[in-house]
Amino acid sequence: MNTANNTQAIKSVSNVITRESARQMSNDQLVKLLDLKNPVIEDIVYGDPRWSEMEEVDAGEVFYPHVPKGVIKVLRPKHRHPKCIKANPSYIPQRDVLRPLLAWWCANTRKLSMFMFGETGTGKTEMLLWFADRLNWPVTLTSVNESLRPEKVQGSYILYGDKTPYRYGSLAKAMKYGWVQIMDECDKGSGDLLSKLHTPAEYKPWELDDTGEIIEPHTNFRFCATGNTNGGGDMTGRYHTSQRLDEAFRRRFAFIECDYPSEAIEDSIISASYPSISKKTRHKMVKLAKEMRQALRAPQLEANALTPEELSKLQLPTERLSCAFSTRVLVAWADYMNIFGAKSVPIKESFDFVFGNSLDDDDRPAVMSICQRIFGESFNQPDEGDTNLGK
Repeated sequence: MNTANNTQAIKSVSNVITRESARQMSNDQLVKLLDLKNPVIEDIVYGDPRWSEMEEVDAGEVFYPHVPKGVIKVLRPKHRHPKCIKANPSYIPQRDVLRPLLAWWCANTRKLSMFMFGETGTGKTEMLLWFADRLNWPVTLTSVNESLRPEKVQGSYILYGDKTPYRYGSLAKAMKYGWVQIMDECDKGSGDLLSKLHTPAEYKPWELDDTGEIIEPHTNFRFCATGNTNGGGDMTGRYHTSQRLDEAFRRRFAFIECDYPSEAIEDSIISASYPSISKKTRHKMVKLAKEMRQALRAPQLEANALTPEELSKLQLPTERLSCAFSTRVLVAWADYMNIFGAKSVPIKESFDFVFGNSLDDDDRPAVMSICQRIFGESFNQPDEGDTNLGK
């Protein structure tokens, strides 16, 4: 049967589809039914038990080369779900983040949900997406802001043809069908929204406001949140839209702090994705990123140093900044250096495009000082390639 006929056949059968008849269909046919955007059919498709079939695999094979082979077994869905999200292929996880995340994910009991926090661009969401992608785990990713209403995560009645079926919201779907829910930038949510998240975050049965349906948390359900703060509010002034979270809500989470990758990892990311950028320039870019972050954190690091000796070991730059230079910005810089022409356009032009032109007047002199200290005159020139350095 050709594609057009197959689609027409699916449309005709969709009017009488049942859970029993759906089980006679292939996975591909089930996924095709989702094109109809019918909430009733969606519930049948997503609720098909085949999506919950699991297989035991070696974590060392799944997370190679970041986890040793033959050490731990993990369960993952047998079938690739339509809600699986393909992760960034150039992403490299940090092992000190991967280790506790893996332990939490594979635990036999679910006492706490997961909250990953850190500066902008430290890879919090990317880590979760990468992890879920490796495990074939379906994901619902919800961007949180102060205007996000509870019905967006619970669900609501919609008009479909001449009927008004109920369509489950993102969190209700994750909880009901066994997906991972990622509440991105969770510390920016309103009190009205966050109060509705207490029960799912504790993996207890959740009653939907509009229908009264009680959703039992699926065995495969995982609740994760990310934020620039750990829920205690922003003390730096950089994330003024981040709210201090209710203490009862915070205590429903385990916390992992995410930091920027090491210089070696950032260098390998640029090297793998942008081989045309010379090793010499690449090293300077990574060093600049490190110096900028040190300048950003300098006041806190100085305050935590107990002795002059400890302060001296930190080797902090003299500049002080209030702007974050993330791995995301670093990679974007490499990308636009490549797009503009690394060998024909001054390095400063791509830097200004992704970062420099956005600087406040207070930060600009300090940033330019760091750039000149690391790049010197080469900052105003194209990438001239490596001199006496192997690629």
